[in-house]
Amino acid sequence: MRRRAFTSFVLLAACSSPGEEAAAQPTGRCAHCGMLVAGDWLACGATMPDGRAVVFDTPKCLFGYLGGRDGAGASEVWVTEYYGRTRRAFDQVVYVDGSDVLGPMGADLVPVAPRERAEEFVRDHGGTILDPAAARARAPQLFRHG
Repeated sequence: MRRRAFTSFVLLAACSSPGEEAAAQPTGRCAHCGMLVAGDWLACGATMPDGRAVVFDTPKCLFGYLGGRDGAGASEVWVTEYYGRTRRAFDQVVYVDGSDVLGPMGADLVPVAPRERAEEFVRDHGGTILDPAAARARAPQLFRHG
């Protein structure tokens, strides 16, 4: 049994893609809404100018925070990519808005990469593909309408 577990670990490690960091299981409270973040599949985060790491339960909370005074100067902004559950720079994915895949507080922006995979996601779940700038602009509306 031990040998099988070790072999599985080695195979998983060998199959990971370079440049993609496995999403650590962030914990704590969302810096924007206060909801518990416990390794959620939509978890995301950033580093503040003072070096403090902040986490968010969803991309809409991340973008809501970054758009406010408290989020000024954030760097190393990351999201968890939907299919691979890997941590990606927020601007290295596209976001699907309006799909049937909901976050813990309803409608949200689902990060998907690459774009071809996002097109597949839209065929399966509906929605509209947004680039990172458009997703960031859309986030405040999601708090008001869903």
